[in-house]
Amino acid sequence: MDHQFTEIIDLPPLQELMDSLHRMTGIPAAIMAPDGAILLNSGWPAVCELYHKRHPEKPKRCFPREAFSETASCLPVAGGWLESRCQNDLTDYGFPVTINEVPVAMVLVGPFLLQPATPEQLAIGAEATGVTPEKYLELIAEVAIIPQERVGYMLDFYASLVKLLTELALQSARHQDAQRAAERSESRFRDLFTLAADGIAIIGLNGKILEVNPTMCKLLGYPHQEFLAGKLEDYVVSERVDQIPVRIRQVIEEGQSLFETTLQHRADFSIPVEIRGRTIMFDEQRVILGQVRDLTDRKRSETALRESEERFRGIFEDAGVGMALTLRNGRFAQVNPEFCRFLGYSREELLALTVEQVTFPEDRPLTAQLLQQAIAGERSVVNTEKRYLHKNGNTVWGRVTALYELSGEASQPVSVAMVQDITAQKLAQEAVQESEATLKSILLAVPMSVGLVHDRVFSWVNHWMVDELGYSEQDLIGQSARMLYVSDAEFERVGNVKYGQLARQPMGEAQTRFKCKDGHIIDVLLRSVPINPEDLGAGVIFTALNISEITNVGKELREAFDQAETARQQMNAILRSITAGLMVIDLHGQVSMANPATEGLLAQEPAAMIGKPVADVMDHPEFLEKVRLALIGSEERSPIELSLPGRDADRDMILQVKVAAVKELQGGVRGAVAILRDVTREHEINQLKDEFISTAAHELRTPMTSILGYTELMLDKLEGFDVDQLREFLQIVFERSEALSQIISDMLDLSRVQSGRLISLEKFPGDLASLIRQILTSYEYNKAGCEIQLDIQGDPPLLLFDPRKMTQVFDNLLSNAIKFSQRGGKVDISLQVAPEEVTVAVADQGMGMTPSQIERVFDKFYRVDYSNTAISGLGLGMTLVRSIIEGHGGRIWVDSEVGVGTTVYFTLPGIPRDEEV
Repeated sequence: MDHQFTEIIDLPPLQELMDSLHRMTGIPAAIMAPDGAILLNSGWPAVCELYHKRHPEKPKRCFPREAFSETASCLPVAGGWLESRCQNDLTDYGFPVTINEVPVAMVLVGPFLLQPATPEQLAIGAEATGVTPEKYLELIAEVAIIPQERVGYMLDFYASLVKLLTELALQSARHQDAQRAAERSESRFRDLFTLAADGIAIIGLNGKILEVNPTMCKLLGYPHQEFLAGKLEDYVVSERVDQIPVRIRQVIEEGQSLFETTLQHRADFSIPVEIRGRTIMFDEQRVILGQVRDLTDRKRSETALRESEERFRGIFEDAGVGMALTLRNGRFAQVNPEFCRFLGYSREELLALTVEQVTFPEDRPLTAQLLQQAIAGERSVVNTEKRYLHKNGNTVWGRVTALYELSGEASQPVSVAMVQDITAQKLAQEAVQESEATLKSILLAVPMSVGLVHDRVFSWVNHWMVDELGYSEQDLIGQSARMLYVSDAEFERVGNVKYGQLARQPMGEAQTRFKCKDGHIIDVLLRSVPINPEDLGAGVIFTALNISEITNVGKELREAFDQAETARQQMNAILRSITAGLMVIDLHGQVSMANPATEGLLAQEPAAMIGKPVADVMDHPEFLEKVRLALIGSEERSPIELSLPGRDADRDMILQVKVAAVKELQGGVRGAVAILRDVTREHEINQLKDEFISTAAHELRTPMTSILGYTELMLDKLEGFDVDQLREFLQIVFERSEALSQIISDMLDLSRVQSGRLISLEKFPGDLASLIRQILTSYEYNKAGCEIQLDIQGDPPLLLFDPRKMTQVFDNLLSNAIKFSQRGGKVDISLQVAPEEVTVAVADQGMGMTPSQIERVFDKFYRVDYSNTAISGLGLGMTLVRSIIEGHGGRIWVDSEVGVGTTVYFTLPGIPRDEEV
């Protein structure tokens, strides 16, 4: 605490002491304050007064004020003294008077001369003071001259004076500090005594009332002075008077007592009270402090209390809320048992801690800010809610009311705080918030329109509704739902239906039509559930399912929706309808939900997955790492592709998986959701395209190489070949060109099929059996040595077909049959006649195909993969064969078995009788 010299030292007696010293020694002396003011002065020479009168701009005391903080203009000398000289060569010595190492004054000895003035000094001094040399000599003669060798003795003498002043100042300062502390303690006592919510009475050991607080007066209706005229038993109902002497004796013998009694109000009605009595010292005598609590309302005091003397410890210790007194540095000065229970520490443990150490880390900046505002005088009372760290590591909540008083020393408490335990309330609030966040996350994730209305005015909508209707959130929020209905009458009808249902049951449902922003109309199924069934004004959550595409299905869909009993069942029904696999994983890494589509992808029933660790359902490291990242809140959502065993033994399934975190409103993670999609077909198509490009390049390059080679050979050595050789070479070039033309023709035909057009056909009436025989002549001596047999049953009718395209069909089928047959195998061609059509079958005894290969045999670019074969081709043959047959109005199919062989069947329609001619 800062002290002023004039407050702690009585100046008049000190002035007399200094005057006496001057008379005895002839040496001037003074006392200077830290601001440079001269507090006392004894024997100041007239020459100095004359000089300062002529020079008012100069300080009235030549000893520098800066000497309190620095000695740059002073010369330190022995014993801690500072030496300073003025322009007249007069010398001053200064020594600080300190309290707790803080200077409060400076004792100055001087000015005096160390030696007689020289003529030059006299002339300079006369000019500076504005007097004649003679007058200046007369003035300077009054100044004491102390030789340098005697200065040390003089300073030793005055050092004793400084020591005396320092001790006197220190004693006075301590006395003032103690007095101030007592005043603060008394002030705190009076504040607590006056403001206490309970009645307080100080009672003599003989039962006489010595003092009461205003609450006590208000409790019984008596004025203060009238209260002090009686004894405690005067205010107790007659039937309980005998109780008082017994209780007073108990307090005197045991130091305290707690009992219930009944007091008599001045208005002649009784008040049941609880009295807690204990002995204290009051005005240097032992008395009883009685705390009187009105049991009618049983209200406990929440008034902020400061550190009190021992006589008020009962109030502090027995408070029903946590109470703590803190110092300026944040350390606890005192805590009550309730505060210890609240944080789980003993009293001794808390007194060794600070407010910051028991405050939750995220709340420490706010706590520090409130303290700084109190220190700056911006607030004296703080009301807030904050988190504390319990000794067991848990977080507890407290509602804090703190009163700050900053006038005391650093060792005195600066605040008294009351802390009410509100942990249970906060946990309940957080549970509600988490529940709301979970619900909102689900509502955002549900692939259907969801919203919240108050009195049928939109308060919130999810992005599905925005996307479905084409409106922005700004278009909808705050607007009446009437804007979506096709008419006002329909709006009223739906409202009457749904809200009429909600008056009788938990959920309302209606089917209606909504207008989208672009004007088109959609059919929707509305379902509404109130947030509070007792108060529809609290809001209604609704779902709007677009049923436009399935309106015609009608009855079955409506019956399915009617069977839904709760909003959760409705949500599950929607999730079950999603074609992609969907799996929800909780924070423990266990599957909490899976839709039916997941069963088809993972070959596991959804019910069997529930409750299992996700690693037991899909044990794939890359997938499990994605789940781990999502459960810790990662925003990484890029899909991954996994290769899993497919439904067919010879074909793996490529599964695209996207994992995302499910977050609550406050940002916390509630789990993860995995979307599973079978992309095997997409991969196969991409692979087929790549293979086609490679194969097409190879198939085109082979004939082109021969063409270029023979052409170049003939150009280089044309004169060296005879006609037969040239004819042979040109024949080879022609054959290769014809093969190249066929490849290009196939690709053009495929292009027509791809664009949705039929292959161009030039159909003529003809004999299919004759065409087959003609085609077989070119396969009589095939490279594989296969035997080809033709079986024609019945008399084939005249058919309408394109001979060139049908030749292409048989070339493809026979070529495939021979390619995939073992050497020396057998190929059978049969033709069966029916009244309306002719069925042709081409059968081989080759490798055969699996069911999955049969399923894809007509796909573009598809080539059956046999690792032990090197069969060429673009994979377009069977695609074109099917297009040609279907272009003729026929059908085509394949029957095959691995290791047995393959049979390709196709039909051609006969010519109607009325068209045969």
